[in-house]
Amino acid sequence: MSEVSMESRIHAHIDSLFSGIAPDARVSEVKMELYMNTVDRYHDLLTEGKTPEDAFRGATERIGDVQEILASVGVPVAPQKQVNSDKKKNNPKGKTRKKILRNQGCHIITMLMLCLYFILSFATSAWHITWLIFLILPAMENVYCAIIDIVYAKAPDTPYVADPETKKLHNNLSGAIWLIVLIVYFIVSFTFSHWHLTWLIFLLGSAAQSLMFILLTLLTRKEK
Repeated sequence: MSEVSMESRIHAHIDSLFSGIAPDARVSEVKMELYMNTVDRYHDLLTEGKTPEDAFRGATERIGDVQEILASVGVPVAPQKQVNSDKKKNNPKGKTRKKILRNQGCHIITMLMLCLYFILSFATSAWHITWLIFLILPAMENVYCAIIDIVYAKAPDTPYVADPETKKLHNNLSGAIWLIVLIVYFIVSFTFSHWHLTWLIFLLGSAAQSLMFILLTLLTRKEK
């Protein structure tokens, strides 16, 4: 490995040591000084006859705890993780109950409208007209979202986190739903031989899964 590559490796190593510390001018100064000292130590070890790998290991092992180094020169340490945590508190992210109901409800509407579109299209062969259904879809979703906003207007906008038991129940129910969908698909398909339509059962299965998610969200009452 060339000296330039090894120095880049040293730089990356020191970057990783400072990854949990909020950057500022004084921290950057200490970081640069530490980098230069480590590179000098690396070259000294090479001069002593060490291999590049041994020299790298010997130079980096001499660095020690960067927080202790910063404290020794009077630089207050502000952990980056804590800064990020504060930002999350000030700008809460994640799914709220209202957002879950909006997203899953809109998904249900979309799946049902797709089913209606294909059923009407195959039944009437009026494909040049039935596509107009998709112009109605945004309006229906907007109405649904408006209703959710009204109902949850005074609800706290805090992230919703399901407990482990609810997550396990969700996974089990999802598996059961798709197993039932698959069984019904083959039974209906072989019975009526309408394979061009029976695949729509999978769209209904997706809608059923979203409905199940909505019900669990409403029933668990678990917020964090």
